[in-house]
Amino acid sequence: MANASRDYLEKVYSAGDLDELREGYAAWAEQYDRDVMKMGYQTPGLIAGMVGRHVDPSTTPILDCGAGTGLVGLLLAGLGYRDVTAMDMSEDMLALASARGCYSDVQVGILGDELAWPDQHFAAAVAGGVFTKGHAPADAYDEIARVLRPGGLFIVSERVDSDANVHYRERRDFLEQQGVWRPVEESEAIIPFPLEPSEAHLRQKVFVYARAGA
Repeated sequence: MANASRDYLEKVYSAGDLDELREGYAAWAEQYDRDVMKMGYQTPGLIAGMVGRHVDPSTTPILDCGAGTGLVGLLLAGLGYRDVTAMDMSEDMLALASARGCYSDVQVGILGDELAWPDQHFAAAVAGGVFTKGHAPADAYDEIARVLRPGGLFIVSERVDSDANVHYRERRDFLEQQGVWRPVEESEAIIPFPLEPSEAHLRQKVFVYARAGA
């Protein structure tokens, strides 16, 4: 990866607070898609594949948490999903997502804060590459569960190659134990950036949960 791209990547993953994270993505927004595609970024495709497996295209609405520039939204549009809301903390990234025309709504929002939608608003939600170091906190899972309808699916990627992200697994397990949701499927582990040698140690899975109450 070029040095500039590496600098962007390191800046967002080493951000000390939301302001630094927002600044990092604002600087990276225009170059982001080119950079991650050069790395062979697999996460959007795996997320969209799990949506295609488990969520009927007539299901509405769907929330794309941490939508960024809309890579997942583009794939979902190609699969026939028409009512997808994009949410991200970065206005710069969301502007690019909105311009793609694959979202029915675009909202600035921060995972970890109270979400703007009422209880049981969404029929499904996805989050790709968001629950990771320096990004969304683990307790953001609670708010996502709140805005899901009974039986609604949550499809989320997480790193599984180390204990660095164990707090996410612990929160998922806690919500399962509390009867908030139940596991449906988890993918095999993949290398999310297979074309970037420096990232070859990373491993990621996609997990599918169903909101309780159906």
